[in-house]
Amino acid sequence: MFFNLKNGEFAKSVSGIAAPVVDVYTSCAIGETSTCDAMDLVPLLQAVKKAQVTWSQVPVERRVEILSTTASKLEARWVEFADLIARTEGLHVDDVLTYQMQPSLSFLKDLSKPRARDFFSRPVGLIGVLAPDIFSFRWSVEKVFSALLAGNAVVLVAKPFGAVGSWVLAELIRETQNVITEKEFPRELFQFLVGEEELAQLLASHPGFRAFCGFVEPGLMSKYASLTSQQMKKIQLFTTGNNSVLVMPDADLTEVAKKLVEQMQVGNGTTPWSFTKIFVLEAQQDLFYQELQKALKQVPWASSHKERGWAPLRPIPYQRATQQIQTVKLETGRIVEDSKTKSERWLSPLVLRDLSHCSAFQQDAVAAPLILISPVKYQHEMVKWTNTGYLTQMAQVWGSIEKFEKLAPQLEVGRVLHQAWIENGLLPTGWKQSFFGDPDQSPWGSFFSDTRRS
Repeated sequence: MFFNLKNGEFAKSVSGIAAPVVDVYTSCAIGETSTCDAMDLVPLLQAVKKAQVTWSQVPVERRVEILSTTASKLEARWVEFADLIARTEGLHVDDVLTYQMQPSLSFLKDLSKPRARDFFSRPVGLIGVLAPDIFSFRWSVEKVFSALLAGNAVVLVAKPFGAVGSWVLAELIRETQNVITEKEFPRELFQFLVGEEELAQLLASHPGFRAFCGFVEPGLMSKYASLTSQQMKKIQLFTTGNNSVLVMPDADLTEVAKKLVEQMQVGNGTTPWSFTKIFVLEAQQDLFYQELQKALKQVPWASSHKERGWAPLRPIPYQRATQQIQTVKLETGRIVEDSKTKSERWLSPLVLRDLSHCSAFQQDAVAAPLILISPVKYQHEMVKWTNTGYLTQMAQVWGSIEKFEKLAPQLEVGRVLHQAWIENGLLPTGWKQSFFGDPDQSPWGSFFSDTRRS
């Protein structure tokens, strides 16, 4: 059972309303969670604030030791946890290990590294964190542990159909609490609740929270910004992107096509960091289409989380994806590779070319196995049209390092990667309308701490 962590113990919600946790590949329930509301959250806050005062008095060096203990707990069970996340998020288990477990483990181990500080800092207090629906484990590790290391208390909320990754984090913290005295690591310091949008917005609006950090739908960014501003809170709002791939003239097109198709299979294009647009020179477009089609035809359907191929989507992402695919087919682009279905919730990518740069699909968030290829005459047009987008998490440049170093500073995105995806380091913060608030991700920075220069 994937219940809520309240005061160090897993428990059902006050209402007792259950939501099934489903293996995406088999559609069979493997457990259930219990959805919370204000009746669960509000009674916890007084104890959480008291625990935060105790935790803030623990020396920083000891906080580092305590939180770093979680790394060994993760190492001991990361195959088990990766298997569980893969089944419920529709990912291959090796991709969970590569893109979630390993970066999270590195992050936790890095907590013990010395950190130079030329300023005084103190904790903010109580921070609300709203997890994304996919890759929630890695994203939540980065935010929750930065907040805790700075001396804060955290309430983490996850939506029911994306709760398992956050539950894994809660399980690791509970295991750590079990081997540390309550005086040093209070059980009330961290709370994990599963809830719908009403509970998520309560994190942003309740006056008991000093800061809010959340992954929200693009259409709700302004709503959350308004809720937090009414309370004068610190804020970090993240949302999905419309991410670009720039294929340089000196790139190996066969290798580019192969690697991009491998990326497409991670979440079938539904992660906030999946690429959605490919820019290629007109002189190379025909050869690139051939190589891309060749790579796509080699991908089978995946019937389990241990098979490579097109995996099924969870029900809500599937509804979004089918709606976007049906809508974009009405536009003027030419189909390079049509989307196919094995059965309900299995979709292969739809690849379109020559879609207008003014199309909403070139600008708005895309959360579907949908790839838009835009041939351009000159290299500088790739930069121009990438920068035209306003949902810009990241971009990839494929070609020589010299080309990458020339183009990277010109791109208005959260992160630019050279022939790679998101294996290492913190997940991109986002840029323009993909992010709002204080971008500082350091535990000692201006979001997770109140700082004053020495």
